[in-house]
Amino acid sequence: MTTTRTSDPARRLTLLSACMIAAGSLFAQNGTLDITFSGDGQYGFMPQIPDVTTVDILETNGAIFPVLSAVNGTTSSYIMKLNNDGSLAGAFGVGGILEYTNTGFVDAALSLDESRIFLLGSDVGAYRICSIDLNGAVVQSWTTVPAPYCPGFAKLLVDDQGRLCIGKGAAINGVGYGQVIRLNADFTADNSFGTNGVAYTPAAPFQYPLFEIDGPGRMVLASYGLGAAGIWRFNVDGTLDAGFDYTLDLATYNLDNWILDIAIANDNSIYLQPNTWGWPAYLFKLLEDGSLDTGFGTAGHMDLSDADPIYYTAPDELLIEPSGGLIILAQAYGADGYMSAKYLTRLDEFGVVDTDFNPGIQAIDDNGYGLRINFHSATLQHDGKVLSMDQVVKWQNGTLFGYAPLITRFNNEKGSVIASVNEAGPRVEEMMAYPNPTQGQAILRLPGLGIVRNATITITNTIGAVVQRTRLTDERIDLSALPAGVYHCSVEHEGGSLHARIVKE
Repeated sequence: MTTTRTSDPARRLTLLSACMIAAGSLFAQNGTLDITFSGDGQYGFMPQIPDVTTVDILETNGAIFPVLSAVNGTTSSYIMKLNNDGSLAGAFGVGGILEYTNTGFVDAALSLDESRIFLLGSDVGAYRICSIDLNGAVVQSWTTVPAPYCPGFAKLLVDDQGRLCIGKGAAINGVGYGQVIRLNADFTADNSFGTNGVAYTPAAPFQYPLFEIDGPGRMVLASYGLGAAGIWRFNVDGTLDAGFDYTLDLATYNLDNWILDIAIANDNSIYLQPNTWGWPAYLFKLLEDGSLDTGFGTAGHMDLSDADPIYYTAPDELLIEPSGGLIILAQAYGADGYMSAKYLTRLDEFGVVDTDFNPGIQAIDDNGYGLRINFHSATLQHDGKVLSMDQVVKWQNGTLFGYAPLITRFNNEKGSVIASVNEAGPRVEEMMAYPNPTQGQAILRLPGLGIVRNATITITNTIGAVVQRTRLTDERIDLSALPAGVYHCSVEHEGGSLHARIVKE
């Protein structure tokens, strides 16, 4: 046997460094900046786009798509495409940035089918929607939304039937309402929903929308900027859900009735993050019927500052993991006294603070600028990592340089629902099925489906009897032939197994 020795000290150092980087990537603590992204976990301050507002950040088909709008007096919108390592995908648009001129401001974005991105934008007197492919080519051209236009930000979602759903605030004759719009796949109004595809909350001082769809397809709408309690739920047909408890009033907790974010858990319970204007930082949890979950924290709410006494400001983004864990992102006061850092916390599926998740402030590199974090959007990648995009105000020597996007990625192995086949020994992981309950068709959230080789899906009933077993060819399963009931779904693959509980209505 011939042994090759490396005598070059520089080469040995290079190899050692490479090993250390690889080890650091492999064993990086959850909640820390992911240095495999853009070299230090952060990407931003693009001279190509001098003054923008952030809209959404998406991850689909292995690529990252930040969506932006101009705030410098133009009516352009931008889509960036980043490779998974944080580098610009040069073949997309011009050097990785695609500009849509004279399209109005983009207010929301949505990825679908790992092949399309939907954009919702506002123009003078109307909302418009379009879809593009992952190369930026228009699939469905800009089309006016067939619903009353009212100024205000919006959020775009899709239900289990593939219908596009828009949640927004609406000011009509000086009165604030919450507005939900549902469109068919061809962008026409879904006349089976509300009135001509539109449903409204009762009159309320309603501002920017917080909008989510639960497992049964009901739409939960809350408001950022309320003067009174305001969380509403619509049935699938657009009628107001009379069985939902609308009595929550945050004023009884000495809080402003401003809700910063909502998230719907896998069991259809609802997390609410109110605006606490600093310390302490509260998190509320409602049961599926809208009443307080008295088993959560203290009679339905918990003080996050108990987990960390330096908790400084209320979180502004809540992300539900497939396993049921909750990722909380917040803005932090940096050494300069401005909100120029990030803060992450994780609760497990039982609502207990995860002490293995690195809590604390992650400093954001300001690239020589003074900055303040303004707006925020975030998403979970398929591998569980947390992508965050902030709009920052940048200035230098008292001179304002405008607004810029800042994208960060954080390690989070716990958010992954599938194990690598290269790991030693099989692993048992949880997966998510939606809609859940289902009337027949369900989709399994299987990020990284390509590594699930030789997979078999087995469905058993409550007494453990196998009622269905097939080869897994995609992420869809069909329970139409089974009677109503509760079933256990198991996917066995070379790397281990994944499990989910599914309710058939």
